[in-house]
Amino acid sequence: MARFVGLFEFLDLDRNSQRTLATQLFDGIREAILDGTLLPGTDLPSTRKLAKQLNLSRNTVTAAYEQLCVEQYLVSVQGAGTKVADLPALREVRPGKEVIDEPSLSRIRLSRRGESLSDSPRYLPQYKDRSFAAGLPALDLFPHQLWARYINRAARRSAIRRFDYGEIAGTLELKRSIADHLATTRGFRPETDQIVVLNGAQAALDLLARVTTDIGDTAWIEEPGYLGARGAFRGAGLTIRPIEVDSQGLHPPDDITPAPKLIYTSPSHQCPTGVLLSLVRRLKLLDAARRSGALIIEDDYDSEFRYAGPSISTLWSLDQGRSVVYMGTFSKTMLPGIRIGYLVAPPQLCAAITNALHHTGQAASKVVQFALAEFIDDGRFSEHVRQMKKAYLARRATFLREIERQIGGAVTYKPTSTGMQQTVYLNGDLSDVALSAAARDKGVVAPTLSRFYIGRDKTNGLLLGFASSEEPEIRKGMEKLASAFDQITRSGQTTRSACTNGHND
Repeated sequence: MARFVGLFEFLDLDRNSQRTLATQLFDGIREAILDGTLLPGTDLPSTRKLAKQLNLSRNTVTAAYEQLCVEQYLVSVQGAGTKVADLPALREVRPGKEVIDEPSLSRIRLSRRGESLSDSPRYLPQYKDRSFAAGLPALDLFPHQLWARYINRAARRSAIRRFDYGEIAGTLELKRSIADHLATTRGFRPETDQIVVLNGAQAALDLLARVTTDIGDTAWIEEPGYLGARGAFRGAGLTIRPIEVDSQGLHPPDDITPAPKLIYTSPSHQCPTGVLLSLVRRLKLLDAARRSGALIIEDDYDSEFRYAGPSISTLWSLDQGRSVVYMGTFSKTMLPGIRIGYLVAPPQLCAAITNALHHTGQAASKVVQFALAEFIDDGRFSEHVRQMKKAYLARRATFLREIERQIGGAVTYKPTSTGMQQTVYLNGDLSDVALSAAARDKGVVAPTLSRFYIGRDKTNGLLLGFASSEEPEIRKGMEKLASAFDQITRSGQTTRSACTNGHND
């Protein structure tokens, strides 16, 4: 490094830096102007003289001076040399001048909606913490090289004009592929103008809430219920009414006052309990929606992985799409990082959401859409789902066997028939918050069940994923979880002793 005396003693140029000397010189002079070291009207030496003084090439100094002039820190007058610009705005904030209400990141105040959104709990597992991470697919079994070929082919073959701002609500190819997929697997085939593709199911929840409701409107969500829906509705400024879930699923109340504008449900595999919404409850829910004018969001997030019995019909099919918006995702079946979700809704609502997409920036990558459409049409997607279902069956069997062997006496559960996760309920009054924290200290992800509740009446349990871990990892993870159980049991950390601790998962 080299330091310089005189006018430029503030400079500290590093000839070994990856940043060019011209950039360093530009930054140094600019900072000196901004902090008052170089005052307005100060004459600067010529480029030739400064280059000699700093042992730099003249081109380097010229480049720095020219950029400073372009950005108005310096002014260059023919025959009068180069001076520091006289900037009134800089004089107003010179050191020593009283600063009134100086803005800073630490003093920024969030809106009430911003506070609700930022405070809403949401667990997003890090890939290094895969053991029992709920909702995370088997990343180790995904055909990465095959998928890369589809991505490369989509980027090469697609006409360049297809990469403009058009088709913001999804490419026609992917919409057709999704319609074919739903016809084969879910028993209904929507028209392409009923489908909107977005960069994830969370984007669908966010847009639906903002497009169809006003601040203060009421939304029903399941209790316990999906954290993503809770966060999206809070972010939209809605009043959330938790609706009890029991062994038959969501239990719509007889009293629908105040009338909801949105109702969120996961009827085929309730998140987090895993129960199936009964036909009686489905009909009652549709009746409540029609009486209140509410829109039902049906989240069908993992129905592809059903291990016993036939597929469950959708709420959309029962309603014929009159009061229901169907929502799906490829994050669970393929990779979370693909960031492709979709919704099926009446054409007029799809048109409104499409217009909103132009302002929210939640459109999905076109390259990924082109690749995914071909991946589905070639049968690769259905082949991948079949392979994952087989693998998850084996991992599920190991998982359930290890639960019974290592912690069976401490929990109660009903083996799941769908999906990638299992809810277990803690016997006695052990704190799931304390247990989750102890498990994490041992390197195991064990999200609490209580965090899925809004009200005070919570049930202690864990939501444990089995899809993302290989069978040896499952056995080792369950050993660590059993050790955490022993630790919490010995310490006597119950729901009463942990009620002030907050969630650690």
